[in-house]
Amino acid sequence: MIGLLRNRRHLGTAVVAAVVLLGLVGCSGGEGGKGGSSRTPRITVASEAPEDQDALLTEQDLHGITGFEGVVAAEVKDVPFYENPDPRGPCGATVPAIAFEGAFGRTFRSDRVQLLQLVLPSSPRQKHQLAAYQADVRPDCPPYESGTNTGDTQRVSDITVLALDDLGVPAVGWASTIELGGQRVQAGVVLADVGDRFVFLQFHARTLPTPSDLHELARRSVDRLRSRR
Repeated sequence: MIGLLRNRRHLGTAVVAAVVLLGLVGCSGGEGGKGGSSRTPRITVASEAPEDQDALLTEQDLHGITGFEGVVAAEVKDVPFYENPDPRGPCGATVPAIAFEGAFGRTFRSDRVQLLQLVLPSSPRQKHQLAAYQADVRPDCPPYESGTNTGDTQRVSDITVLALDDLGVPAVGWASTIELGGQRVQAGVVLADVGDRFVFLQFHARTLPTPSDLHELARRSVDRLRSRR
């Protein structure tokens, strides 16, 4: 995923202290990390064109999914994200970092959960990256450690691969528990190739929605892209 900077911002009463899984890093700087700030560049995305707005999830889409009730939308530029120096697949294999050139998106947050959605142009590179993530899926993923953008080491465990075959598009998704600095957060990623667009979702919370609700999140995101084609 993206990485979350280790910090003291809260999701409700839960302290978030983690990097996360794929190719970004979430949350702001401040305290945390060996150097107290990110060692990798901040990621920037474009503003969506008017014709692209329908490709993105809305608050209403998410309020109908258990665990995402009450989320409020915000622009990606309002939440600092940073490149992940150590991108991993679902079960910990080193994989290519997602390229975010041409991406636009939206973030959502409540006192329980935070979600990032990015939409990118589909390309041979994106297809190769998705295939690398899919190749790392296995029945029982062991715990592993990975590096964060602040120079720390996080432990990833309790990995659950989401069943997304019925979406009708190439896709992979998973959720896990991430431990960093004596604190825990649950996080997950979904990647899907929907025709000429590629969607990336990253979410984290003290307690994630169930796999069936995360499947519904993925389905609604894919349906958004299908509806505009």
